[in-house]
Amino acid sequence: AINRIYDAGGTVGYFMLDGPISRIIEGGRQLGDGGATGHCGFTLAEAVAQLVIYIQTIHAAHPEIRIGLGVNYDHWDFRGMDNFFGAGVPNYSDGSGHGYDDVLDALLPAVAAAGERIEFLVVDNPYEPYYMAEAAPDHLGGGPLEQTRRLLAIQSYCAARDIPLGLMYNTADADTDQEFFDDTMALLAHHEQHGVQV
Repeated sequence: AINRIYDAGGTVGYFMLDGPISRIIEGGRQLGDGGATGHCGFTLAEAVAQLVIYIQTIHAAHPEIRIGLGVNYDHWDFRGMDNFFGAGVPNYSDGSGHGYDDVLDALLPAVAAAGERIEFLVVDNPYEPYYMAEAAPDHLGGGPLEQTRRLLAIQSYCAARDIPLGLMYNTADADTDQEFFDDTMALLAHHEQHGVQV
């Protein structure tokens, strides 16, 4: 797919890998989750090793491409804080036994040892009213939410390692363009108020 862009006269500056660990680690994405065909059953170490090979393979052909990660952060625990969904709803941390900090702690040194770098991290941060609520709705586990604390934690983690962090805003709830805009602006304002980079 990348080569077709170059063949047509274009270039690729940035390449975001969408959930590369959750798609291959044991207990990660199940069939149909975000378009997944099921995970590969890898251990964390195996998943990290495969991702390093993938990055090296891209850079062997296109060393100029800056490669980063996209993460469906809601499905992962982070630094002892539970994932968004809580008990009773399938998530990657319960399935794999790892928080996303474990993933990054394993991945970043392995990538560096291979002479590579994770250039950025994008947190999929869809707008829903419960992103600003104190508890998740019953159909999503009903547990207490620490969304702002979790975002601040990964923001701090990335800043300490000089990895640019971005938030992806999207929603399936808005019925109109205006509603999408208003929802997004409300979440941006909420994040700014609580010190989350937007």
